[in-house]
Amino acid sequence: MKLVALFSALSLLATSSSAQARVLRSETVSGWDVTAETSDDGSFLGCFAGADYKSGHTLQFAVLKGGDWAFVVSGPNIRLPDKKFVTVSLRVGGGRLWTLEGKSTRRGIFAIVSGANEQLFEELRIGYLLRVYFLDNEVPFNLDGTASMLNYISSCAGYYAGLEQDGSPFAGTVNAASPAAGGDVPTSRLSEQQARSAVVPYVRAATDCIAEQMANDPRFDSFASEGRVMSLMLDAAKVCQPKLNAMVSAHDRHYYPGKGKEFLAGPYAEDLPRALNERLKPRIESAVARGQDVARRGASPIVAPPPSEAPQHQNPAPKVGTSFGSGFFVRYDGTGLTNAHVVEGCRSAVIEGYGEARIMARDKTNDLALLQPIGGLRTGAAQFSKRAVKLGEFIYVLGFPLSTFVANGLNFTGGSVSSLSGIDGDSRQMQMSAPIQPGNSGGPVVNTSAQLVGITVSHLNEFAALEKSGSLPQNMNYAIRSDIAASFLRANGIEPLEAEPTSKLAPEEIAAAGREFTFQVKCKVE
Repeated sequence: MKLVALFSALSLLATSSSAQARVLRSETVSGWDVTAETSDDGSFLGCFAGADYKSGHTLQFAVLKGGDWAFVVSGPNIRLPDKKFVTVSLRVGGGRLWTLEGKSTRRGIFAIVSGANEQLFEELRIGYLLRVYFLDNEVPFNLDGTASMLNYISSCAGYYAGLEQDGSPFAGTVNAASPAAGGDVPTSRLSEQQARSAVVPYVRAATDCIAEQMANDPRFDSFASEGRVMSLMLDAAKVCQPKLNAMVSAHDRHYYPGKGKEFLAGPYAEDLPRALNERLKPRIESAVARGQDVARRGASPIVAPPPSEAPQHQNPAPKVGTSFGSGFFVRYDGTGLTNAHVVEGCRSAVIEGYGEARIMARDKTNDLALLQPIGGLRTGAAQFSKRAVKLGEFIYVLGFPLSTFVANGLNFTGGSVSSLSGIDGDSRQMQMSAPIQPGNSGGPVVNTSAQLVGITVSHLNEFAALEKSGSLPQNMNYAIRSDIAASFLRANGIEPLEAEPTSKLAPEEIAAAGREFTFQVKCKVE
């Protein structure tokens, strides 16, 4: 692959510069060809990485001097108009659908500069499969080695941008010490923010390595059941010694000699159990619940649980009869949202108190469905929180559980966000402790400002967990994250109502607000 030619095109596209790019240094990182480049006047452009695929396509990433990042897709079968803006969509694994704007070149290269979008960057870093959609093309890419590569170019860009701002000269050959290889680069005179930006990827890579080694240890399941997973940490750290050494070297380069060992023995060692527990929590819960050897599943970051132990939907639609669920209005004209499984098998649905509704769209992958009442309505509408939900945040669940047994109207319960991912690290969901029952599915999960942060979807099968682990799980309930729902709405031409969190409301105020937009869904299956 002609890295210089491809990356030069990306650099010029991103910076609108007329200068030619030249390679400052060149590396190979986890199978990716990596360069740091400057313009011919010596101005730093960014750090770039690319890989060729058997399909004939090329995928490239870049972290640019200003902090923006970009990627390029090129290939013999891609035909794009020259220097035109084109809409592109991305999906990492089974996660959310991202829609962005890109620009093409006469070389058939498709580039996107997406700014400091940390969530998408993080999905790409930990993902295993990327699908790119534009015009009539769908191009899949395996993301093997992406974590190390993105960590590297992020640190590389921070390092060289800091040197440029500091007035230090660039190394002039490709044999200069690498910012990620622990070479003898003199300690740089970077600001605290610049040094931190350059070092954090190494810290993250070391912790990710230890977590991966622990998760792949054959003893993981038994140790998880006994509550002593952290005893696997030392053995894992020995395997990850090169990553730890790189982290130490990065501290020495970007702060001062000796800082790395000081950090390793102090703050890093103290925080490591917390960081590992955060990364491994979904796997620990899965191991306890299913009692199977998680390590035998290999490196797949998301593995569906066996059918008998999968998260149980609250109200799967029967083949004959009536099923019940919950939902909420997203527009003042009565347009509503619920789970796809709530209306599975339904030709139409009834919004209790409002009448019959058409099922306008379904997304079975993300378990969402869009409802539109027949005839004009004027309803309340849920506001989506602009701020992402936080671990430990208190939330409330609204819905109509067990309506065939207990006709008590709207139900209102509270709990906290106990994990920012679902079973096996599913980034589309979050785990919560708020109690839910059959019939809650599709109902809103709101924050203390009565703003939507999730959609109730499932709970863990307690009996399967009891059979496998010998213990009964408590309040392991799941919700689809509100940003997934927002993407689904936008894909169907509906802009969600969004607002910044306001002051906290009293529980009774939140319940009153939720009553205005929460509804019960009845689905008749024949």
